[in-house]
Amino acid sequence: MKTWVRLVLAICLGASLLLFIRATDLQKVINAIQQVGYQFILLLLITLMAYFFGTLSWRYCLGNSSRNIFTGNLFLIRHVGETVSLINPASIIVGETVKVFLLSNHKIEKNTAIASILVSRIIMIITQLLLFTAALAVLLANNHNLNLELNNRHPVSPDRYLSIRRTVDDIQG
Repeated sequence: MKTWVRLVLAICLGASLLLFIRATDLQKVINAIQQVGYQFILLLLITLMAYFFGTLSWRYCLGNSSRNIFTGNLFLIRHVGETVSLINPASIIVGETVKVFLLSNHKIEKNTAIASILVSRIIMIITQLLLFTAALAVLLANNHNLNLELNNRHPVSPDRYLSIRRTVDDIQG
């Protein structure tokens, strides 16, 4: 790629990142991290594992072309593409294009790269829909159990209820 194109891309990415940071209330971010405490590190590790497994999934989508690239490099390419998607107004369109470009540096054909990205995205969408359905089922089941439990409870103990009822009956009558 020509030097001027890389320069323009770098400037656009840098400007997008600066706009993103300017629009973020860093004090709120710091407060949220402090509320989570040391478990923030655990969250980072879990996220790292999720990205790693996503990278392995993408590697399988590349088929035989995956031999041309080390998993660590594929991880970095995926992460760069996803980050560009997050901070760029054009979202995944630019992020996925960056992935195709970066894969081409590893002798992976453009059509293979595009196909692997599409299959990987479809797998992620199906997985998210399945997880959403399972989570919704669990939430609805728990909500139903909670409603049954609340409907079967008196707001006060039975003895207290009878005492209040007698008082109301005395007043009325």
